[in-house]
Amino acid sequence: MEVAPFPSGREGGSEGPGSAGQALGRPVPVGSAACMNAFVQNLLSSGVVITDGAWGTELQARGLPPGDLPDAWNLSQPGQVAEVARSYVAAGSRIILTNTFGANRLRLSG
Repeated sequence: MEVAPFPSGREGGSEGPGSAGQALGRPVPVGSAACMNAFVQNLLSSGVVITDGAWGTELQARGLPPGDLPDAWNLSQPGQVAEVARSYVAAGSRIILTNTFGANRLRLSG
């Protein structure tokens, strides 16, 4: 059975009190409701949870021209997109969402 690691917030992986399995006291199958519940319980147990913020604004600060689709940079400028995610983590974000706000058929069709 594949077991889902829960990021502990420390360098070095998922061993220790940060794993979903330890939160429940048993192995947790990846993709299961128990895995997600353990993840959410562990995340919320530490108090306030900070997420990332305005991806488009951050990418514009890194050179994305106004009016261009920030989502397109996932393919053309992946390093810049990764840097935005890293900056949110460095600022204390514990949840990083994807840069896909406008990645839908209507927006991408032009």
